[in-house]
Amino acid sequence: DSSEVDEGWNSGDTMQDPNKNVYLLNKLDEFRSAKLSIEWRNPLDSTERNRYYYGQTQLLKEVRYYPLVQLFVVGLFIFITIQAIRTSYRSTQNGVWAGMAKETAHQLGTPVSSLEGWVEILKETHSKEDFVYEIEKDVSRLRLVSDRFGKIGSTPQLHERNIVEQVKHMVDYVQKRAGGRVSFAINTQEENITAKISAPLFDWVIENLLKNALDAMEGKGKITVTLQHAGQEVIVDVADTGKGISRQNIAKVFKPGFTTKKRGWGLGLSLSKRIIDQYHKGHLSVKNSEVGKGTTFRIVLKK
Repeated sequence: DSSEVDEGWNSGDTMQDPNKNVYLLNKLDEFRSAKLSIEWRNPLDSTERNRYYYGQTQLLKEVRYYPLVQLFVVGLFIFITIQAIRTSYRSTQNGVWAGMAKETAHQLGTPVSSLEGWVEILKETHSKEDFVYEIEKDVSRLRLVSDRFGKIGSTPQLHERNIVEQVKHMVDYVQKRAGGRVSFAINTQEENITAKISAPLFDWVIENLLKNALDAMEGKGKITVTLQHAGQEVIVDVADTGKGISRQNIAKVFKPGFTTKKRGWGLGLSLSKRIIDQYHKGHLSVKNSEVGKGTTFRIVLKK
């Protein structure tokens, strides 16, 4: 606009006073008519007034979005802080449960070793008695439980195993102790479905799900275990015909300490999910549940 400013000077105006430039005065009038003004009055002299006009500038554009930027930064800081607190809490919680599990394994180790010694003496003195071998099975079971607790908190070794055989073994074990009013069924189209697992820990998860199903049915009903593989995943569904889980409790079943039973610590499902999700890089979830009809838990493993 420099050429238009030059044309705005009067021919005889050698001083080039901006207040007398026609172009600048017209532009100022346009600006005043287009923009709202802020008026200041002198409290000591009411005749003295100043009007301030503000146009659109890059600074005003930036200032307009500044509060939003501030809110975003504060919100981001709060979000990061909350996530850090949650992560720290979960880490502490996992450390506590792992420590408790290892201490339990340590405390069980000595009496179990002593029982194993007494079983060997019984086998020498009462070798023909059936109860001796039943005691041996139970003591071996205690040793297995102790070993399982000892593995919590440490990185387990995963080996290729036939999941069908593992599940059948645990179903047979639980079925013998379930009573005659509970029926068990295993559905699979293949007898050899393999995945990398820690056999003792995986057995623990299956046993825990089966026992939870028994508790939910209160001694009468049907438990169905379905095995299948889909692409690179192995899926194990454990379904029961028990009392089911209410909607408000489905989100809580995997939290440590949560239980609807009169006895128990509420650690079984929490440890089971830790074993599947963290150690096996799989997923344990409630597939579906309906109050009065039953619940289905689903395990997804990577092949």
